[in-house]
Amino acid sequence: FNSSFSSRLLSLTDGRMANVPSLRLTAYNVIPVSFEDVEQIEIVLGPSSALYGPNAHSGVLNIITSSPLRSTGTTINIQGGLLNQADTDPLQKFTFRTAHKLGNFGIKVSGVALRGQDWRHFNKDEWEGHDGAFIGRIKHLHDGIDNGGLAPESGSPIFTDLMLHVWENSDPSFVGSAYKDGIKTDLGDAEPGSPVITQAMIDAAANDPIFHRYYVPGTDIILWNVTADMLGFEYADGIDNDGNGAIDDLIDEGIDDVNEHWFDGVDNDGDGYIDEEDEQGTRWLRRFGAFKLNWNDNLGGFGDYDYDENGNLIFDTNNNDIFDDNWGSDGLDNDGDGIIDNVGEGDFKINYGNLPNMEKDSNNDGINDFPDFDVRNYRYDIRGDWEPNPDFLLSLSHGYAWARNINITGIARYLADGWVYRYYQGRMRYRNFFLQTYLNTSFSGDPSHPTRNMATGGLIYDRSKKFSAQFQHAMEFLQGNFRFVWGLDYFLTLPDTRGTILADKNLTDRRDNNGNGEAGSPYLWQDRNENGYYDEGERYTDWDSETPASPGGTPLTDNDNIEGALADGIDNDNDGLIDEGIDEAEEDNRYKVNELGTYYQFNWRLNDYWELIQATRLDAHDRLTNFVEFNNQEIGSGYSPLDWKFNFDQKDGLQVSPKVGLIWRPKEQQNFRLTWATAFNTPSNQALFLDIFVARVSIFKVYARGSGEDGYRYTRNANGEPLYYETFPKDDNGLSSYAPIDSTLMVFYPSVDPRIKGF
Repeated sequence: FNSSFSSRLLSLTDGRMANVPSLRLTAYNVIPVSFEDVEQIEIVLGPSSALYGPNAHSGVLNIITSSPLRSTGTTINIQGGLLNQADTDPLQKFTFRTAHKLGNFGIKVSGVALRGQDWRHFNKDEWEGHDGAFIGRIKHLHDGIDNGGLAPESGSPIFTDLMLHVWENSDPSFVGSAYKDGIKTDLGDAEPGSPVITQAMIDAAANDPIFHRYYVPGTDIILWNVTADMLGFEYADGIDNDGNGAIDDLIDEGIDDVNEHWFDGVDNDGDGYIDEEDEQGTRWLRRFGAFKLNWNDNLGGFGDYDYDENGNLIFDTNNNDIFDDNWGSDGLDNDGDGIIDNVGEGDFKINYGNLPNMEKDSNNDGINDFPDFDVRNYRYDIRGDWEPNPDFLLSLSHGYAWARNINITGIARYLADGWVYRYYQGRMRYRNFFLQTYLNTSFSGDPSHPTRNMATGGLIYDRSKKFSAQFQHAMEFLQGNFRFVWGLDYFLTLPDTRGTILADKNLTDRRDNNGNGEAGSPYLWQDRNENGYYDEGERYTDWDSETPASPGGTPLTDNDNIEGALADGIDNDNDGLIDEGIDEAEEDNRYKVNELGTYYQFNWRLNDYWELIQATRLDAHDRLTNFVEFNNQEIGSGYSPLDWKFNFDQKDGLQVSPKVGLIWRPKEQQNFRLTWATAFNTPSNQALFLDIFVARVSIFKVYARGSGEDGYRYTRNANGEPLYYETFPKDDNGLSSYAPIDSTLMVFYPSVDPRIKGF
């Protein structure tokens, strides 16, 4: 229950749900209210759904701000402070509120500006996710220098001292290594269709007499050494010229190859050797290192790994069947080589405090995802009230919050980098009628540095919205001794995370998802980023054509019915259309969640001592019941309540929240209350639709996934038998396959939490 995303306590601001839309995260630093503007805070203890609606499971906290009609003037507050932490910037906070009244109209503005630093702490996942021993040196994949691995193409030029002053982000270690010149200098051809160097390019490069650089128009590509002897040579232009998905294929081969990041010039396993074979990992076991066949030799590498009782990753790198031994520091010659405590005698130990060796970008997306403890927060709130007479009040308000800080979630810590929260709210009261509507929106940060996972580097895209309309009417009878209140609430949540949090990426995944993809299109690819989606530059491997292993073949069918077809920007079936049926409106699987509730409450003053209270609320959630068909899920459908259809015979899934109370007032200043109530918590969008990468365990990627609308479904065959992925024996083609789980097998799901052993 004690979670950042717990919604058992309903948090409100002036009666508006104050949590982040879709995620239900209650983050008080993005509530656009300054302390100076708070008039009072109401707290309701216990189950409160009868009046406050869904998710008032354990209580309600309502922050009520002051009215500009009743509280005028200007207040300014400046604060500062220090953390008891070395090398920490001081806390600086500025808040203000100003309100003014003109006749029956009042307006107020409040704001907050805060900067400082959080407590510095690195958890183990964050260290392991950025340690070069486990992920390699990501920068070596795109520094343009041959750091090792595959041999560079013959004829590749060698980096010189002079280039240190003109090569961006160069390092003295580059000198003497082959580098990318952007020209195909090896034997054989580059990808078909590649352009060739012309005399005009040579003439332009002559203006740079030392390096003969040519800047390819419309790109950031620089060709080096474009001299007369390069005339007619193919060069890189940043385009997939042959339609196989790969860009500038076969040019500068062997430089920045896929395994080059394992060659870092560092003894990562502490055995006295640098970049030896057992330190060379692969992308399949990147998180914990991948090992060659000789890993189990003495001093053979990282070896197997395990966790100690505190969840620390430990190794048996010296292959003595003892994990995390102290052979390298016990003053003994344990390996019998005549040397005491020599390098590699003990097991490798992760140095969680070795900051200089950390890689700042854990997943090679070009964005720094290493923990950053700088905190920034800027907020403002504007509100105008108009009260021409005691019977009528109109209030309009808008708030904005910008936040940069670390957030704790159930799977990892995330750096919210420029998260923006906005709200728009309108309220009207006329006599005993009340109407309110509001819109909450999220923006997860600039795409160049969005909110991101500090362990895996996974990025967050969130443009979700939540809309609400609420109506309430109060009546009194029996000379005011009987008060009856009833109302209606409608909530519309529009999650939009493009597959980074929820399973809602079909509209933008560059792939057909409903079986009408363009004929002749590629449909399989080398998923080098291992994210399940096609990324620009990844090579296609299979086409729906008579030549399935290469582009440009004759489509197998004239019909656009290729499920999973990839958008390649080519008219593969020669019908004048490009990528038809891919990422079309019908594929949009962003969710729309509707909730409708109605309630009543009466307070009956029986006499001067006793009062009876009774309330009941009925809620319909469109993912839990078919009682209401909101008819807004289809493409192009609207949100008019006139389109709603009520099915009074389908009551399954309706949520009923009753409440009854009895109050006894023996004296004017005394009262005793006896209350009974039930409340409920509707499933959040994460509980229903979550689909997010958590961690890698060996060759497996672990995801956190929601239950779906009908519960989690395991893979089954046509006979309804659950399946498992059988790695051995392989089929006739040498491939693994699914096999049914029979009565002789038991499914075991190992925990990915190192502190949990066994089941």
